[in-house]
Amino acid sequence: MAMNPKLLRPKASGVFTPKSISGLALWLDAADSSTLFQNSDGTVPATASSDPVGYWGDKSGNGRHATQVTAVNRPTVGSSSTAGKNAVRNSGTGSVALQVAAWPYAAGNTQFAVLNASNINQGIYQRGSLNNEPRMAIQTAPSGVPSVRATRGGTYFTQTNSEVGCALSQWAIGATLFNTSLGRAYRDGAYGPDTTDPQTFSGDQELRLLSLPGNIYGINGGIAEFIYYDRQLTAIEVASVARYLSIRWGIALAPTVSNADAQDWVNRVYVNGGTVSTATANAANTFCNGIDAAGIRDRFYRLNLFCGGNLSSALVPLYRGPTPSGTQYGNATDTNANFVSGDYVETGASGGITGNGTTKYLQTGFPGNTLAVGNRHLSAYESLRDTGSYKPMLGTQDDGGGTYFFTLTNGSPGTTVFASFGGQAASAGHTVGGQWIATDPTSLSLVLYKNGTARTTSSNTTSALPSAQGILVFAVNGTPGGLFVSGVRAGRLNSYSIGLGFSATQASDYYSAMQAFQTALARNV
Repeated sequence: MAMNPKLLRPKASGVFTPKSISGLALWLDAADSSTLFQNSDGTVPATASSDPVGYWGDKSGNGRHATQVTAVNRPTVGSSSTAGKNAVRNSGTGSVALQVAAWPYAAGNTQFAVLNASNINQGIYQRGSLNNEPRMAIQTAPSGVPSVRATRGGTYFTQTNSEVGCALSQWAIGATLFNTSLGRAYRDGAYGPDTTDPQTFSGDQELRLLSLPGNIYGINGGIAEFIYYDRQLTAIEVASVARYLSIRWGIALAPTVSNADAQDWVNRVYVNGGTVSTATANAANTFCNGIDAAGIRDRFYRLNLFCGGNLSSALVPLYRGPTPSGTQYGNATDTNANFVSGDYVETGASGGITGNGTTKYLQTGFPGNTLAVGNRHLSAYESLRDTGSYKPMLGTQDDGGGTYFFTLTNGSPGTTVFASFGGQAASAGHTVGGQWIATDPTSLSLVLYKNGTARTTSSNTTSALPSAQGILVFAVNGTPGGLFVSGVRAGRLNSYSIGLGFSATQASDYYSAMQAFQTALARNV
């Protein structure tokens, strides 16, 4: 992760620790073997693998040690598999736990943990009773997407769209941030959204680690480090603690960039279980800055650069509306129909997503009739063309299979590219590779651009709109092949966008920003 110059400076000792930030209430560190003991009174060291842990010493100075008086309910010492450091582990038994004696609950608090789990339930550690406490949990969605979920009094704060768990076997940095009315989840450098929290709490509350109260949902995994502050930390303070943990435990954090759109995309990628390299984050940041400088940010209702560390990353659009804080259109991610990890490569000459021409496509969820006639565009960056006839890059059509098309596709016999907006087509020779933009900047014209230069213009004689069917990528309409018998694409795409119309200057500026991005990823440009 790129160094953030605003990260908090270490104390005079020259080393940042959790004590460098005020409000530290509890600090448990399994890497410090001097804090682990086999018995609950802290007299017999726990140093060997599989030693029971009946006492985990608090390094905050507040004396809030985690203990277990019942021998059979003690977790064990185990490896975190990161730099040979220890973790405190449970094998999934609900009765196995360490507990910290109650202390006054702070309505605003921030909790961090380095942990993993491989059970279907969310309990990692909790405060108070089952339905009346803040808790943080690691879980995964059915697709295998890791997430951090926080709850307080039954209100959920999560980084993924799914509340259903399956398995997680990786180590992650998770955090929960609470004030009196809001909660937020955080994982590996990326935030989930703020969520309103109507719960109020007071009085003393007990902390339980490794299983939920009631001896249920024991974590099948471990905790390597746990840090609790009795106030909500600032963003800079959170970043400082996360960086400290990432260095200690070898966990990569989401990159930090300056452009708000680019940073929001990075966060949403991590929410979706993806990753972003620093180089890709910087390339996305430069792209967004270029779009902003050209004054064309409002042209984009949806744009996906198909980048990031895995297929889950590539399915997260960069833009989902004409402004980052206004109405967002379509699905939170491009819904995947049949693509597998091997169909996606991020960098190099084969970079992008490659279709198979029969079953693989993406559903944007963006209704085709959202945009008005005379002020629309469709765009796709193609790095490997499909030479077949009528192979869509993206588009939709009328529900009844009529002539109200909104598509960018191959012509027949695959040697042309044409746009069809409301039944009026503009076509050009299909040269290999590059960016295609189809736009009707007025109600009387339809222009097809290749690499920022107009290739053809035709009159647009109909005011008809396509249906509300979601626009597909690699296909058209609500079912692949709905427009043409052979209507699923086999070529490779590096990006697509949907939005308002472009002037010639705007199309050129868009291409310049896009070309710089593709070049930064060493793709076939």
